[in-house]
Amino acid sequence: MRYRSIIPVAPFLALAILLAPAGPAVAVEGELGLSAGFSLPAHETTGRFGETVEPDVAYGLRGGMVLSPRFEWFADLTSVSLETVALLDDGDALAFRTGVDFMMNPGMAERWFVSAGVGYSEVDYGRAFYDFDYTFGSIGFGQRYQLQGGRRLRLEFRADVNPAGAGPIDEWFLNLHSMVSLTWGMGKQRTGTRGDRDGDGIPRTQDRCPETVAGWPVDGTGCALDSDGDDVPDGRDACPDSHPRTDSDEDGCAVDTDGDNVADGLDTCPDTPAGALVGLRGCPLDTDRDGVYDGIDLCPGTAAGAAVDKSGCPE
Repeated sequence: MRYRSIIPVAPFLALAILLAPAGPAVAVEGELGLSAGFSLPAHETTGRFGETVEPDVAYGLRGGMVLSPRFEWFADLTSVSLETVALLDDGDALAFRTGVDFMMNPGMAERWFVSAGVGYSEVDYGRAFYDFDYTFGSIGFGQRYQLQGGRRLRLEFRADVNPAGAGPIDEWFLNLHSMVSLTWGMGKQRTGTRGDRDGDGIPRTQDRCPETVAGWPVDGTGCALDSDGDDVPDGRDACPDSHPRTDSDEDGCAVDTDGDNVADGLDTCPDTPAGALVGLRGCPLDTDRDGVYDGIDLCPGTAAGAAVDKSGCPE
């Protein structure tokens, strides 16, 4: 059996997904869609030993299901058209793979992930003597983007390793893949009080903060992110990189009561007079030790022990 028969339907599947009505991002239980990309096959499957390997076109279908905020199960079917040596007809490789994705930053629209799985593949050259099948392990990494209307765009680089050896050349081999997937969300979860009340991508049953303001970044539990720990959520923090020990105003920016450029909370001397020069801890400097702070002292080089007026100059 040859597997190229699935290729002509690929453009129609892609068009159906792209033209699906857009809407607000939703939390979904599962996904199903189309994958396409390139495969760098092993010499053991093409017979082109000693030659420069060129990538072959790969097509496939992908499905998945959310297990938790960090883990998602997946299954995919990939077909690769192999360019082989003259002894063989150009072959087809059909591979089924399943495993889990681990999300690095759950709750965000753009999520980095690593994946691990196992699979089974059949390689068909149209000659029964050379045809073979094998099992493999798979590891990969990439990024997934949450689009409108429950759609997801996924970029992945992965390696499928056959450690046991198979085929006419019974040796272990490695296939590399670079794939792009576009999937459509499926399942019972949806926006609203019964699904994802605040539209942050976390189902209500897993959302510890179900009333988060729409559009605010959230963590894996559905609660608003506060990157700098100033109790002002990133969604409305005008200064998201404030020092964690500084006192912040309602906009998340550091407060500097005495205006000496050392924020309250870090300022050891928070009542420094206006105009006085301060050290790193916010305390005023008095270089000539005459009791009048630098910046206010009009005569900063007064001799030690000299009596001075309020401006720092000798009387």
